Amino acid sequence: MDDKITGLDVDPDFAALVDRLFADRASKVGYVVPSAGFDRDTWSQMEGLGLTLLTTPEDRGGSGAPWPEMWTLHRAAARHGIQLPLGEHDLLGRWLADRCGWQAGSEVLSVGVARRGHPVDVPWGAEVDVTLLVEIGEDGATVSRHPSCDLDWSIEGRLAGSRRARTHVPDTVLRAPLAPTDLSELQVRGALLRAVQIVGALERCVDMAVEHAAVRIQFGRPLIAFQAVQAMLADAASETSLARAAVGAAIGVAETASDLSTLRTAVAVAKSCSSHAVGPVTRATHQVVGAIGTTREHDLHRFSMPALAWRSEFGTGADWDAELGGEVDAAGLTSLWCRLVDGTSA
Repeated sequence: MDDKITGLDVDPDFAALVDRLFADRASKVGYVVPSAGFDRDTWSQMEGLGLTLLTTPEDRGGSGAPWPEMWTLHRAAARHGIQLPLGEHDLLGRWLADRCGWQAGSEVLSVGVARRGHPVDVPWGAEVDVTLLVEIGEDGATVSRHPSCDLDWSIEGRLAGSRRARTHVPDTVLRAPLAPTDLSELQVRGALLRAVQIVGALERCVDMAVEHAAVRIQFGRPLIAFQAVQAMLADAASETSLARAAVGAAIGVAETASDLSTLRTAVAVAKSCSSHAVGPVTRATHQVVGAIGTTREHDLHRFSMPALAWRSEFGTGADWDAELGGEVDAAGLTSLWCRLVDGTSA
């Protein structure tokens, strides 16, 4: 995977390792995820390589890798259709547990966030060992810890291809306060994770559509020879490139930002661009591939459907648009532009 467009300093050996690892795993029977839970065998392999705690600090038992390696890992996993709670466990769960002073051990974690009194949608839901539930109320946010087997789960409203499940916070549970800055950082981490995954999935959708158009013969010519098909592929590729550039820029800001507000602005742009790209890219690539793209015999839906689910998690494109609009109203467009470009104020 070429990172020249993002300008990120990614270790090429690490990038080659994860790409080869995921490609090999994805080649095994199309990598069908077990219906009873996530693939524990693959998880154990990732754990042995230090990938399940990639960004967790070394003094907490992790690998302590920087943000560009996070981009490389989760983008590669999404490109190859590897469904594992790598980001939910490491980037969100272990980080939040450390903030609360909770010991995690070898338990696999995930995090769900919702307004108080509302149901909580949790990535990987009942499939992980421990679920951390964050409730946001008028008086602040709280977090509670639950063995996943103790919660009642449903898949109501779940989009096909998503590993999300819905639950409610028990009334009797003990809750710990969550500082406003920690809540904001959790939202930023979740949005950035989803933006990275969206980019990986959309890249694969475009690659598959281009490959199909090049070999599929219609009216005596390859599909890619038709101008209308070329236009759809060009639109899908340009939307994907824009999302990749925006997300790559946010990863770069995460490496250098001195304050959370600057990072939040960059992530808002990244999640907005990536979320808005999902509709045009999935629509165009499915149009090019045709009805076979929705069948079990073809893999396109294994990438388009997760992307459609990810765009609504940790803030929709519209949510982050509204936040960016509020920044423009409050500080002016010039100030926002300076923060995005070089992290300074006008």
